[in-house]
Amino acid sequence: DPETRDATAKTSDGRASVEQLRTESGFGESEHPRIVETLRKLDRQLQRWPADAVDMELYVKDRDTMAQKVTMEVWLPNLPRVVATSNQPVLRDALMEIRDDVWRQIKEQLARRRG
Repeated sequence: DPETRDATAKTSDGRASVEQLRTESGFGESEHPRIVETLRKLDRQLQRWPADAVDMELYVKDRDTMAQKVTMEVWLPNLPRVVATSNQPVLRDALMEIRDDVWRQIKEQLARRRG
């Protein structure tokens, strides 16, 4: 259930993690572990922030069709919202494309902030 997931979402030191990702329309609760595993690489970026300062959502439109569109939104403290989308028809491919795009955007925003 979501409350249990939220309680375990934080890493032991209270840092942000993809575990706290909310899967919205188009995804079943049972898919959460597989989705998190595919996005796990993002933890290296997310752990810069406290878990309670980060919000993430993942949703899909037209699932399992050629028009499938997967979107991930990430809100991080003092940075513009990160939005990544993929039109890959295979869900795993879409998640990997989104993961890499979110990683790139966070890296670019941090570099811009540093000047």
